[in-house]
Parts: sequence; C-alpha cells; structure tokens
Amino acid sequence: MSMSDDWKDALAAIRAAVTPGEDDSARSADDGIEPTDTAGGPTDCVKAWTLEIIYERKGRGGHPATIMVCPQGMSDDDVDALAGTLRRRLGVGGSARGGEILLQGDRRDALRTMLPSLGFKTKG
Repeated sequence: MSMSDDWKDALAAIRAAVTPGEDDSARSADDGIEPTDTAGGPTDCVKAWTLEIIYERKGRGGHPATIMVCPQGMSDDDVDALAGTLRRRLGVGGSARGGEILLQGDRRDALRTMLPSLGFKTKG
C-alpha cells in the first residue's frame, strides 16, 4: 500500500463510523447555517432575520471594521456559523461575540449582495 492510499483508508474508516442521519448529504457544502429540523439547529425563521450592518473606525487605531448586529433570537452557534461563512467567502479576518459579527475592513457593499443570497435581510 502506498503512502497516498493511507489517507483514503483513514477517511473510509471515519465515514463508516458516522452515525445515521449525520452523513455528508445532510450537511451544507460550505457553511453550517442551512435550515434544518434537528433540535438546537437553525430553523426556518433564519430566512426572516434582518442583520444590521454598521461601519466603524473608532476604537481600532483608525482601522475600518464592518459590524453586523444579529437579532436576539439568533443562537450563538448560528452567529458563529454565519461569521465563519462570511470570513471564508470574503477572505477577511473577524470575530463573533455577543450577537455581533465583526469583519475587518469596509465590507458593507459585499455584505449587502451576499447576505440576501444566504436568505438574510440587511439594514443599514
């Protein structure tokens, strides 16, 4: 067995160990915010959420930042998943804390076009 086949065997073993209902077809391809029926996961109300977009420079040494204020009903897991998706798609740094998503730089225009494609409404 060559070294390049070792990872294939390890991957096959991991896939075999996945419990029913947790297969790859149940997961989204690039983010974890798709609506699902599972307890504790995102629900269909995701489609109705409005995210407020704010541009800010103060308190960061003059560096611009885009802040998104998430609604109260959005769980911390959903906020983290959305933040990760946005950071990957925009190729920027940032964080999610206390119901807010901070993205480095002025990303208002990109967010106004990207968020509706993810099913969110924007304000600001």
